[in-house]
Amino acid sequence: MSEPRARLGAVATAWLSCAAAFVAVALLVRRSAPHGSGLERMDVKLDAFEQRKDEFSLVFLGSSRTVRGFVPHLFDSELAQRGVSVRSFNFGVAGARLPEMLYVLERIAELRPRGLEYVLIDPEDFELVHDTRNALAQAGILWHDPDTTRQVVRALLSGEREDKLPVLLDHVEAFALNALNVGRTARWVNIALGRRADAQLVAETLGERADGHTALYDDQQTLRNRRRRFERSRDEYERMVANYRAQPRPERDAQPQFVELLQRFERRVRELGATPLYVIQPALTRQWDLVQAAESGAIGALLRYDEPERHPELFAHEKRFDSLHLNDAGAEHFTRALAKDFGDWLASGEDARR
Repeated sequence: MSEPRARLGAVATAWLSCAAAFVAVALLVRRSAPHGSGLERMDVKLDAFEQRKDEFSLVFLGSSRTVRGFVPHLFDSELAQRGVSVRSFNFGVAGARLPEMLYVLERIAELRPRGLEYVLIDPEDFELVHDTRNALAQAGILWHDPDTTRQVVRALLSGEREDKLPVLLDHVEAFALNALNVGRTARWVNIALGRRADAQLVAETLGERADGHTALYDDQQTLRNRRRRFERSRDEYERMVANYRAQPRPERDAQPQFVELLQRFERRVRELGATPLYVIQPALTRQWDLVQAAESGAIGALLRYDEPERHPELFAHEKRFDSLHLNDAGAEHFTRALAKDFGDWLASGEDARR
């Protein structure tokens, strides 16, 4: 073999060795590194749940609507009066959508809780997944695994929005960062540096009873200002509710990629030995895909609180923090209504038949 060929072969071998070593290290990190940084709200809730994982029989996954709206101790006490023993945990995380909730469910599954019986979820509008303003934040990178990214990209490409290319590039970049394990060793680094989640962040995230429900957002200046503006704009809110009531239901099937994600979520819940239950909380946004999926039998039971005609109290101005969230009085009303309907659902035996 000539010297140039030998040199070329050596260079190729070196590059292949480097690539193989990189892949091996990446796989090792992915298998062994703890999830998250330990400093985010999602991490705080997962860590708190891990410490008491066998105590809880029910979790509610959702966004900030769940954080504010679902009061675990009240839900549990209402059911106790009906002879139903439940211990619940609020797994709401501000800004979370179905992909983030799938990620949280996977982390819960890894913890192998022994007493988990029910998983409630409000997945919200699938179109909101394509709001990529925070796509490169930790939470956005974490859920961009191959399966979820594929389903979300398929939905994007089959949709009608005009800005497909920049949104697609955001998803591709987040997927690449996920594949490269960006941020996967952050918890190790923070532990080594002695960094812990701020005590105030933990208190705001877990609430007074450490069950994940908190109404402490009022302590934040921006949200306090938002609440004051909302309180001064009752007429505007009433017009929003009237427009919401008048929205026609679209004549179309649910997006197949959204249904696939829901069914994937449902299968994972059942693998945990638990039963899924879908919930639409009261807000001025419709979830027609979720409604259609439930009505067609593609997913399990759905409890709806998005209809002002059936639940006018939940849309009353005095029960709202703003147009999208309940205040404390609204959260209490919603939680009691949910407990009643959940108890009726249990009594019907529907959960045992699926």
